[in-house]
Amino acid sequence: MDDAIATQLAQDLADAISAAAATDAKVAACHTRARESGFVLKVVLATEVRPLDRASEEAADGLSVETKPAGALTPEGMSAADRRFLKALRIAPSDRTT
Repeated sequence: MDDAIATQLAQDLADAISAAAATDAKVAACHTRARESGFVLKVVLATEVRPLDRASEEAADGLSVETKPAGALTPEGMSAADRRFLKALRIAPSDRTT
């Protein structure tokens, strides 16, 4: 795949998501609450562009999204900054795994 095409596709996706989030009232309210609390929120998305596998029926029907179950928050895997962030949001990390 041509790198220029892949880069443009990733940029187009980022622009579309940014435009959708910019007009959402819930997103704006969340950013406002964060600013009032002295924080700045930044969302980072990763985009993977790869050639389409024509043999795959799942991809042939349109957009496919891979989902991974979110793991429980464990204190061992968190930095001090992670713990401060969660504390500011009043979220306690779980000591048990589910």
